[in-house]
Amino acid sequence: MRRPNALVLFRAGAAVLLVCAGLLGYFGLRVALESSSTADRSLEQLKGFEIAFTALSAVTAERLPTEAVLAADSGFDDNELARMTQARRTTDEALKRLESSLTEFGWREPPNFNFLSARLRSERQRVDLMKTTPLHERRVGEQGSIIRGFISLSESAEPFVDVAAKAVIAADTDLGGQVTMARLLGAMHEAAVRLSSEVMPTIAAKVVIPIDLQSAVLRTQQRILALWDVGASQLESAPTHERLAKALAAIRGDYFGKGFSFLQRIVERQSIRVNPSLNARRISALYEQTTQPIAELRDLYVAEMVDGARARQKEALTNTVVTLVLTLTMLAVVPWLGWIAYREVLRPLLVFRSQIVAICERKTHAETPYFGTVPQVRGLYRALQTLWELEREREAIDRERQILSERLRVLSETDQLTGLLNRRGLEVALAELDRGASASLAFLLFDIDYFKAINDSFGHGMGDRVLQALARILSQASAPGVVAARYGGEEFAVAVADWSQTDVLALAEEIRREIECCRIPNGAEAPLQVTASCGLAVASCPDADWGELIVQADAALYAAKAAGRNRVRATNAILSQWTAQTTVEPDADTSLDAVLKAS
Repeated sequence: MRRPNALVLFRAGAAVLLVCAGLLGYFGLRVALESSSTADRSLEQLKGFEIAFTALSAVTAERLPTEAVLAADSGFDDNELARMTQARRTTDEALKRLESSLTEFGWREPPNFNFLSARLRSERQRVDLMKTTPLHERRVGEQGSIIRGFISLSESAEPFVDVAAKAVIAADTDLGGQVTMARLLGAMHEAAVRLSSEVMPTIAAKVVIPIDLQSAVLRTQQRILALWDVGASQLESAPTHERLAKALAAIRGDYFGKGFSFLQRIVERQSIRVNPSLNARRISALYEQTTQPIAELRDLYVAEMVDGARARQKEALTNTVVTLVLTLTMLAVVPWLGWIAYREVLRPLLVFRSQIVAICERKTHAETPYFGTVPQVRGLYRALQTLWELEREREAIDRERQILSERLRVLSETDQLTGLLNRRGLEVALAELDRGASASLAFLLFDIDYFKAINDSFGHGMGDRVLQALARILSQASAPGVVAARYGGEEFAVAVADWSQTDVLALAEEIRREIECCRIPNGAEAPLQVTASCGLAVASCPDADWGELIVQADAALYAAKAAGRNRVRATNAILSQWTAQTTVEPDADTSLDAVLKAS
């Protein structure tokens, strides 16, 4: 039995290992990239949630110093006014960040921010108006209306948090529980603040708390207790760090152990009879201090959510990088092992063979150096280097020959003075235009008027500048299907393919006007103005012939000079053809102008 080729088996095994490593790396990298993308989206949306949550908290927090100002007489403490001003500034900054976030985080159908801003300005105006009124003249109902307005503001800001929370959950459903817990803590703090807001106007006014307000206070108390039961049980069952544990203990001790029960007793007593010794400002300040642990726990929990998202993003990025590195390592090691196996002999021989064939067939092929240690292969490589040196010398000679040939061709077809095509170059260009033309051919022949007089009066240097100026005008008139050349002496030619007769005539007139308007510098003297006469001929394909067109254009040029120079003339045959297509009656002097206008 014939043994299989070991090299074939090695290549097949290396290919299988390479494919397996690639598939393993692909699926691992795919999972890592998806995790990284989810972490990026969730972190981005959590930032938006934090901004919206901060704005809602700021609106709620502004209520406490506002209540303290409303509970004071017109001679209230400047510190209370400063606290309210600072709270307003904090709220404005939070709302400004929220406004910019509406488009930054791509929230779908965001709530009406202008409505929230307008309501906030309205409630602040009501507060500013009431704070100037003495305390004994303030109505309890009006103060309660203002407080309810601020409570309603928090409810108006709540939809922004809803939208942000939905965006976070859409980015990463695993964050749903954390978002819900953060909102629960925010709702608990808002309810704790609301509890004080509902009763302070009545206590400040020294009146008995009415039945409906007692019911509202009871509902708020029940809401606080229900939220605390749910939140505390979940936070205590989940692994928390030391700061969260301290915040939970502070809520139990400071708020429920002091502030909640303290305010509850005052409400119970004020619901029976009025206690004139109660100081609403003092009560509000003491109660506000006990609500701080709730706000601290809320803010700490939101910050922990964002920090956790950053950690997950960093971990996902690390996993992606590690997976990518391992994948690339596996994909690199397998080919590298195969490369080591046949690099010393097989590959150099195959490369040398292809290079020798390329040299013999004179094809482009990269020279690959040999760094192996086999002496016989090294000797073969030195011989191959000698062949490459001879091939490079031949290629250098061929390139020099091509460059010289092209340079000679350009020199033979270009007028040295004007840079336009010369007579020979024009003949080559006419042949190319003839092959590509499908409708018509036209030939324009320009001759500078009184050119000999220019040379005689101003010298041949001025004559050369005139020729160069005319060449620049013709070069600027170049367009697809248009070729300009120096025909000889002071004569210039323009060949046109597939242009209508009217367009050809317009081109000739445009060039003639450009020449007439041209001013050629003449040293200290006034600039020199020249004119040119033009003869043109047009013929339709396939009967058009450049030789015949040149003869007709030359005859038309003589007619233009005979008619007074500085004008364009066509042959009688062309004029007959044009006038047959228009309603203009040709005459000796104005036939071209009439045809142009009629067309």
